[in-house]
Amino acid sequence: KSLLIILAIFRGVKVRRKLRNLSQANTAAVAQQSASRPHGTETQCGAGSSSACGIPKWRRASLVGCSQEAEYPQREAAGTTQKAFCEMVTRELETQMRAALRIQSFLQMAVQQRRFIQQKTAALTLQRYFRTWQTRRQFLSYRKAAVVLQNHYRALLSAQRQRQVYLQIRSSVIIIQARTRGFIQKRKFQKIKDSTIKIQAVWRSYKARNYLHKVKAACKIQAWYRYWKARKEYLAVLKAVKIIQGCFHTKRERTRFLNVRASTIIIQRKWRATLAGRMAREHFLMMKRYRAACLIQANFRRYKRRQVFLRQKSAALTIQRYIRARKAGAYERIKYLELKKSTVVLQALVRGWLVRKRILEQKTKTRLLHFTAAAYYHLSALRIQRAYKFHVALKNANKQVNSVICIQRWFRTKLQQKRFAQKYHSIINSQHQVQERMSQENRAASVIQKAVRHFLLHKKQEKFNNGISKIQALWRGYSWRKKNDCTKIKAIRLSLQLVNREIREENKLYKRTALALHYLLTYKHLSAILEALKHLEVVTRLSPLCCENMAQSGAVSKIFVLIRSCNRSVPCMEVIRYAVQVLLNVAKYEKTTAAVYDAENCIDTLLDLLQMYREKPGDKVADKGGSIFTKTCCLLAVLLKTTNRASDVRSRSKVVDRIYSLYKLTARKHKMNTERLLYKQKMNSSISIPFIPETPVRTRIVSRLKPDWVLRRDKMEEITNPLQAIQMVMDTLGIP
Repeated sequence: KSLLIILAIFRGVKVRRKLRNLSQANTAAVAQQSASRPHGTETQCGAGSSSACGIPKWRRASLVGCSQEAEYPQREAAGTTQKAFCEMVTRELETQMRAALRIQSFLQMAVQQRRFIQQKTAALTLQRYFRTWQTRRQFLSYRKAAVVLQNHYRALLSAQRQRQVYLQIRSSVIIIQARTRGFIQKRKFQKIKDSTIKIQAVWRSYKARNYLHKVKAACKIQAWYRYWKARKEYLAVLKAVKIIQGCFHTKRERTRFLNVRASTIIIQRKWRATLAGRMAREHFLMMKRYRAACLIQANFRRYKRRQVFLRQKSAALTIQRYIRARKAGAYERIKYLELKKSTVVLQALVRGWLVRKRILEQKTKTRLLHFTAAAYYHLSALRIQRAYKFHVALKNANKQVNSVICIQRWFRTKLQQKRFAQKYHSIINSQHQVQERMSQENRAASVIQKAVRHFLLHKKQEKFNNGISKIQALWRGYSWRKKNDCTKIKAIRLSLQLVNREIREENKLYKRTALALHYLLTYKHLSAILEALKHLEVVTRLSPLCCENMAQSGAVSKIFVLIRSCNRSVPCMEVIRYAVQVLLNVAKYEKTTAAVYDAENCIDTLLDLLQMYREKPGDKVADKGGSIFTKTCCLLAVLLKTTNRASDVRSRSKVVDRIYSLYKLTARKHKMNTERLLYKQKMNSSISIPFIPETPVRTRIVSRLKPDWVLRRDKMEEITNPLQAIQMVMDTLGIP
């Protein structure tokens, strides 16, 4: 817009300069008219001189303009030639120079007239110039007032926009502070709650211990007296017990190994006693009984000492927890003050950054405006320099001026104007593109802001709902405990706390997982592998982290190799049953399903199991085979739950044929079992309740098979009916 205003001002200056030149050349035009009248008033010279008289002659030009419009193109050439001839003959060199200048002005005026002759007449053009000059003063005053109004309005808009940005930043900072304070208060409340519960538990245990001390004071005094009396007699044995206790505390995991070694030593001694003879055997048995009695006595004394030590340890831990809680509270207070200071500093930095960004944007806009003005002034200066150079060259070469040179210069001027118009249009197009680009960026920014606000609002609502649900859950738990907190529940809670306190490290899930994976990957004995599979079945059923550890350890491929190496014996069937259950637990977890499916020959191995254990139920072997059959069907259905895997398996025609044949055999066996039960009912007349055979319904229930740690109402247990299990596999694959 500013560039267009500058161009309009430049055109006005140019037109006023032309009008001033025409007024100065008025006298010369009058003399030219007097000289050219003998040649006829209808020539082009007369028309050009009458139209070039300037503003004092504009009424006469408007009157005769309509009559001369048709003859104007023919008169122009003749008038120009006559004028040039008269000027060369009748005037001196100085007069010729002035006449050449007038001819150039007439030619430029003719070019302007030819440009607008298709739309308007020459008289209307002169009137428009005059009216433009007359109304320009009023336009300038209006423009100044409009610029002042625009500046005030833009300042108001920028102030409102900055106010909105400041309010948005302030509201977001207030929300962040509220969330942070709520989180800190909630964490403090949780700590206070935990410490209160612990203090209550300690106080209750303290009251219970006082009661027990009062009831059993005499018993304890007698026990301590006997203990003091017996202590003198068994000092040596007590030293040995202390050594055993130290070894037990430092190497707890060696207990099982020591038991195995003791049993191995007993077997070796028995074998050696058998070889040595009956006398050595009797001596060995006597020594064995003596050692067993010593071991029992030592264990009993160790148990008594351990009870006393555990009581002292629990009291010391309670005191330590209280002291650590006080230290943690002081540390959290210091941390909260530091966080508050850092938040204030961060807010100051963000506000400073926003102000600097706003100042930089204003500077870039001002710099762009200065650059545009400088570019325009540079182009104007280039045009003025070219016009001045053209004038100087024309003045130097005016002695040899002729009509051809004038026509050439007119043509060059035309080309320059054409180039200027092209540059002007290109500048306007670039401005339009820049404005369109800025509007597009503004629209994109508004869309992004809208999406971000929607996301923040959704996140805020979700956090609010989660907080409400947590508060409701805490209140329900508190009200339920307050309503149902009887002596029986307190006793159960105390027993659970005691069990959790006395649990051993080797009984935890991660230890059992590591030990079971070690046994499975290193040992080859069937009993060790069966024990490892039992442990793995428990940990994969209860913990998703154990499922991920098992998938990463490479034990899945080892289990498949173990399944392929087993036969149809009862111990091998037990191993296969636990192995399939472990694989099913791992496959139910979505993050580890791919580890089971990517094992080598996974689908073929499972189909071989289905083919092998498809016997009818009734005996012990068949019952175990039936459970293996149903668990394998569930495992296949879970693995082929996704569309890509199901289509991959459907592309293998042999697999589909095997599943279809298994379905036919299972359906025939189910029909035969139903008929046999109906026949037994008819033969046995003592049964008063009629038997209604179960009809399996084909439904898509694969998605409802979830791990045991997922507590949902629509979760379904594993299928035990063979026909329903094989139908679930066919529905998963999409086999009709």
